[in-house]
Amino acid sequence: MTKKHIDKTFKHAYLKHRDKLVQLAERRLLDKTSAPDIVQDSFLKLYEYMIKNGVDGFSPFILRRNIIIACAKLNKESKAKVTLSYKHGEED
Repeated sequence: MTKKHIDKTFKHAYLKHRDKLVQLAERRLLDKTSAPDIVQDSFLKLYEYMIKNGVDGFSPFILRRNIIIACAKLNKESKAKVTLSYKHGEED
C-alpha cells in the first residue's frame, strides 16, 4: 500500500474511533486527564506499525485492547507512586 492510502485509512479510523476510545480510557483510569494521551500514543503506535509494515487496515478491537492494557499499567504506576509517597511520609 502507498503511504497516501495508509494516511487516508488512518485518518478515517482516527476520526471514527478517537472519542469513544478516550471515553473508554477515562472509565479505566484513576487519573482521567491522561486519557487523551493514552489514546494518542496508541494511535501513534498503530500509525507507525501501518507505515512500517505497509498495512492499510487494522482491528479496532486490537486498538481497544492496547488502550485497556496501557490504562492498567498507568494505574499500577500511579498506585505505586502513592504508596511510596505514603511510606516516606510525604503529602501532596
